[in-house]
Amino acid sequence: MVDKNAVGKEAGPYVYIVWDKKFQQFANAVGDKNPVYFDEEAAKKAGYDGIIAPPAFANAPFAMSVWPAVELSGIPTEKLLHGAQEFEYISPLKPTEKLTTRFKITDISEKKGMYFVTVDGETVNERGEKKFTYRCTLVERGD
Repeated sequence: MVDKNAVGKEAGPYVYIVWDKKFQQFANAVGDKNPVYFDEEAAKKAGYDGIIAPPAFANAPFAMSVWPAVELSGIPTEKLLHGAQEFEYISPLKPTEKLTTRFKITDISEKKGMYFVTVDGETVNERGEKKFTYRCTLVERGD
């Protein structure tokens, strides 16, 4: 059962290194052939200083921090539902960036016998530059 006292609990840091081969595999897997993910010259022509990762690749570092949020919130995994997820992208992810993600449980509410846990997080690179923020809602379904 959800621990209503989990609001304000924080966790992290969770570290993830962005590797170009991994985000290129991801782009291929989802069918995104945008050359800015594969070709330095194409990326530079598009205004970047080199190849970048697809925006949805932000799920990789996010996924590392969501499971500790489940544990801190007290949601039993057999009752866990993914309610919502949103990202605010500040700047593109680049190869070899070392990303650090931290999160905080910011709200727990109850509606119709289900608990909704809001988790807010932030990811920065090794220079402390914010790369993206995220918010997700975890749901403990009722019986």
